[in-house]
Amino acid sequence: DNKDSSSSRTIYGDTKTAGSICLLLQAALPCALLGCNNNNNSPTHLILKGGTNASMAPQYDYWEHVFWPTLQKGFGIPSRHVQ
Repeated sequence: DNKDSSSSRTIYGDTKTAGSICLLLQAALPCALLGCNNNNNSPTHLILKGGTNASMAPQYDYWEHVFWPTLQKGFGIPSRHVQ
C-alpha cells in the first residue's frame, strides 16, 4: 500500500493456495471502485494471486459472464475502469 495519498494505491491479495481469486475480487472490487480509495480519485490496483477455477467458489467464467456484466449494467461501471 502506498503511503502517499496523492498516488495510486496497490492492494495485494494472495490466498497462498489455489483458493479463488474471484472471491477475493468480489470482496475487493466494490471497495476499490466505490469509495475505499483516497479522495483524489487516483486508481487502485488490485494484484490477486490464487486459483481461477476453485471448487465451491465462483469460477472465472462466472466473473466474466455474470458478475462483471452485472456491475457494468447495474452500476454503470465502464470497462475502462477495470483492466
